[in-house]
Amino acid sequence: MPTTRTTDAHQVWERYSQLWSMTDPAEREAAMVELLAPDCVYTDPTTRATGHAEIGAYMDDFQDLLPGGGFEVTGFAAHHAQSLAEWNMVAADGTVAGTGASHATYSAGGMLTSMTGFFDVPTDG
Repeated sequence: MPTTRTTDAHQVWERYSQLWSMTDPAEREAAMVELLAPDCVYTDPTTRATGHAEIGAYMDDFQDLLPGGGFEVTGFAAHHAQSLAEWNMVAADGTVAGTGASHATYSAGGMLTSMTGFFDVPTDG
């Protein structure tokens, strides 16, 4: 069974987190090719996206909702080709707009194969 060294997975996760702040689609796609398996799957309480194009489109939507926003990793652990990251979603001015956690799986080569985000979804009412 493949294992994932925490330091390697942490570096991949930190670089993946930076993708959410990128606004240039070509730059982001070049980074995705290095970090994400072509058929990777992203899920959270509001969406499911498969592959670079769908995940990139969702990241574009994120920037439309929170221009200049991004994520900062506040906690991280990894073992056996999986990781768990705690994070803050931050606005362009650095204020925390939300918090959450993400579970990820990695290929034998260290690429992300799935990312699952957990966070509270505001409800109307």
